[in-house]
Amino acid sequence: MHYFFTRHDFDGLNREIATACDRIKDAGAEMGLSCAEGAETFHDNFAYEQGQRDQEMWSDRVRELVSVRNNAQIITPGANNGQVRIGRIVTVNNQTSNTEKVFRVGSYMVFEDTKVGEIPTLSYDAPLPKALIGAKVGEEREAFFGGEKHHLEVVKIE
Repeated sequence: MHYFFTRHDFDGLNREIATACDRIKDAGAEMGLSCAEGAETFHDNFAYEQGQRDQEMWSDRVRELVSVRNNAQIITPGANNGQVRIGRIVTVNNQTSNTEKVFRVGSYMVFEDTKVGEIPTLSYDAPLPKALIGAKVGEEREAFFGGEKHHLEVVKIE
């Protein structure tokens, strides 16, 4: 399975992996401090046990992120071909709720700093963008999210 990323989001993935690795080291340092403070190194030492749990949790996260990175494919959004694709800003009319939403279609994983101005970025794998990938202006699609079926119309693609 391939996970598609823009260069910016791929760099964000690498930063997330580095942060998780730092958290593993921090947990190990805290475990070491807890051992230096008392003779009960392994028994009834909450700080040590919490450090073990933290290391396990962050190690699992690193494995997950590295697996995604190993299957990542970096793409460069091309010229606007009139279809909803990664990197495009889409305006959609939700005919079910009679609301309009503008969003940028993002990579498989989206990081906090990937907003375009005030326009939110949604992963292409999220229900709304996923339903619209490949759609053209004026095209209608259905999507299921928020516990109900929505009828959507693509109004604009930038």
